[in-house]
Amino acid sequence: ITYQLTLVAERYKVATTTHDEIVALIPESEAEEGCVWIVEQMRQTKPWMSGLPINAEGNYGVTYKDCK
Repeated sequence: ITYQLTLVAERYKVATTTHDEIVALIPESEAEEGCVWIVEQMRQTKPWMSGLPINAEGNYGVTYKDCK
């Protein structure tokens, strides 16, 4: 997820990562929009990976625990 991490970090502060997960700090006023945007970034591939089937899902909450 290094490639996707760099994309997300251009817009939001990344708090932590775990295996295939990125946790970012998004202002509450744009939580839903930001979550959708991050999921879109997580689905991006580099040109040499074209056609690789990757998918992502996301959630948001005031705390990490709320996101589950």
